[in-house]
Amino acid sequence: MIAYAFPPEAYVGGRRTLKYCKYLGEFGWRPIVLTIRPRASAFQDERLTHQLPENLEVHRTRDVDGVEWMAKAAAWWHRMRRRSEAPRESTMPSAAHDERGGAPSRMSRFKALVDRLLLQTPDSHLLWVPIAFMRGTRILLTRRVDVVYSSSPPHSSHLTGYLLAKIFRKPHVADFRDPWVITGGGDGASRGDRLERWQRRARRAILTNAAKITVVSPGEPEELRAMVPGLDYGRIAVVTNGYDPDDFPPGDAVATDPARVTITHAGTIYRETGRAFFGALERVVEQDAQLCQTLRLNLVGDIDPTHAQAIARLEAAGVVRTLGLQPHHLTLGLMRSSDVLLLLQRGGTSRASHLPAKVFEYLHIGKPIFAIGADGALRELLESSGLGMTADPDDVEGIAEAIRVLCRNVRRGHLRLLPNRAYIERFDRRSLTERFARVLDEAVACRAQERV
Repeated sequence: MIAYAFPPEAYVGGRRTLKYCKYLGEFGWRPIVLTIRPRASAFQDERLTHQLPENLEVHRTRDVDGVEWMAKAAAWWHRMRRRSEAPRESTMPSAAHDERGGAPSRMSRFKALVDRLLLQTPDSHLLWVPIAFMRGTRILLTRRVDVVYSSSPPHSSHLTGYLLAKIFRKPHVADFRDPWVITGGGDGASRGDRLERWQRRARRAILTNAAKITVVSPGEPEELRAMVPGLDYGRIAVVTNGYDPDDFPPGDAVATDPARVTITHAGTIYRETGRAFFGALERVVEQDAQLCQTLRLNLVGDIDPTHAQAIARLEAAGVVRTLGLQPHHLTLGLMRSSDVLLLLQRGGTSRASHLPAKVFEYLHIGKPIFAIGADGALRELLESSGLGMTADPDDVEGIAEAIRVLCRNVRRGHLRLLPNRAYIERFDRRSLTERFARVLDEAVACRAQERV
């Protein structure tokens, strides 16, 4: 199992592989994990490692991150320039342009190429591939391995899985927690376009050679077919993210604060999400000062700096609390003590077919879920669960009115939703791991048939 994201690092992407490791033994599989050493700069939660089986074999390697390399190189370059520059006004042309005018210099073009190679081909973890490949080779030479599994992002992890599976003639299962989106035209007219073409060829090779492909949302098989026309649907399996009942403290639900209407958002808020919601919330606060006394919004996780000013104004009004990254068990406690759970569907590279990982823990908690998102898989999921209320992400006034109605109904005790428990229980991690184990069984059977 090649999984860059893995405990004790506490990012949500690592919990998918963690839960597979926890439950696969019940279904006849013994995982061997290949991952990175915990990074001092990464948020960590040691409690997550307590869920790993005692006999689990975990191989950790050093990590080479292109982002850190570029940051260190830039700092070194600026130090060198400060030392070499004399305190005089330069009359030379800018280093970014040649003396004929506005064309970039060779150094600028070289820097842009290095930037593309290290950060975008396909991501900043490309340099981990040879390190992971060498350790994976050692594992495959010394252990009996039936399947090579790789999980992304980072999508460069699939390069390692593809190479190991190809060389050692093992079936490859490629798991996409997010789509592998490649921007640009890819017509080969420039070095950048040639890199895009290389990415497309690499992605096609990985998808067409994988014995099985797993995705997390129902609409993603069609997206993969759009990326690689003719891709066999039979090799694509939807295994959603889910919830683990063991993660929730025993006993009754945590009591909410009767003096407030508490809304909690758990997870990263990206540049493409939240702008309309925060604008709507500011509008509500400006028009109803009394609401500041009762409404509280908890934001748990990273927030893109583009939202800093709006959030600062809402914090000053006493409506928002930014809590940053929190250990998983504390985040679940905050969610359980809330009246409403908030979902902000990510825009940009994500599509209407994408299901945020946190929605399944929201469903298990059973509190009303207020989602800002377009029509698609998320709205369908919330409708089937019986817990969802939605608003259009482009309708600021509509979101503002939904917030007013939501707060009014919570205060009056009118917000009564009936969860569809039979539907929600489909997303129990143990059941999902059983489905994943069948995918592994099918991958082995497919490779056996190919050899015959």
